[in-house]
Amino acid sequence: MKTDVDSIYNMLEEEEENISPDEVQDVFDIFDKNGDGFIDPQELQTILCNLGFEEGADLNNCRRMVEVFDENDDGRIDFDEFVKFIQYTSSS
Repeated sequence: MKTDVDSIYNMLEEEEENISPDEVQDVFDIFDKNGDGFIDPQELQTILCNLGFEEGADLNNCRRMVEVFDENDDGRIDFDEFVKFIQYTSSS
């Protein structure tokens, strides 16, 4: 799991224009623990806790985070929504 966490940290620290589509897909796959093509609040919680973010300890916080980027209101983040999330975090 340490390698997964390191990959996420490294990617999020890069400038937006330096993040390749393959890197974004790799990080999405790390978040998508069950491989169903979506990131649900529980998967987000697992990753955030592993990264040491206190916000991830509360599942309701993770649900709210998913809601922000969940454009089709299915309660999950698909790859396209994840790309927008990465673009947002890279520009912040």
